[in-house]
Amino acid sequence: MVSRLNLQIYETTPGEKYVTFFFGLYDAVTRTLTYTNAGHLPPVLLRRGKVERLGVGGTVVGLLSPITYEQAEIYIQPGDLLLAFTDGITEPENTYGEEFGEDRMLEVVRRTLNASPQILVEEIYRSVSDWTGSPELQDDMTLVVAKAFE
Repeated sequence: MVSRLNLQIYETTPGEKYVTFFFGLYDAVTRTLTYTNAGHLPPVLLRRGKVERLGVGGTVVGLLSPITYEQAEIYIQPGDLLLAFTDGITEPENTYGEEFGEDRMLEVVRRTLNASPQILVEEIYRSVSDWTGSPELQDDMTLVVAKAFE
C-alpha cells in the first residue's frame, strides 16, 4: 500500500515535495501492532523502562520511485506505552540554539509514566514551551500517546 502511495505522490507532485509518516494497525484481539515507517521519526515503545524505536519501513514517500517498504509486527504487553511524535516536539530550540531533543522528551515521559496519557501529553507540551521560553510554536507539535492496559 505504501509503495503504491509513494508512486502516486512521486508521479503527481513536484520533485521537491514528499511526505513522512508512521502507519500502524493494532489488532486488539491478538494485541499485535503491525506497522511501517515512511521516513518519519521512529515512534518509541517504552516497555519496563526500556525504549524500543519503531523504525522498520523505508524512506520518505514521493521523493524516489520505485521504493519498497518493510513492515514489522510487535506484541503489545500490558503497561507498554507507545509515543509517536513529530519533529516539532524534539527540534524546538532554547535561546542558546540547543534543541529540546528526544532525550529530554523521554525524561519527561519517565517522570510522568504513571500519569494518564492526557497528563503525559500536557507535560511534554509544557516542557517544550518552558525549554523555548516562548508560547509561540516554531513548528507543528503533534503527539500521539497510547497506553496498553490489561
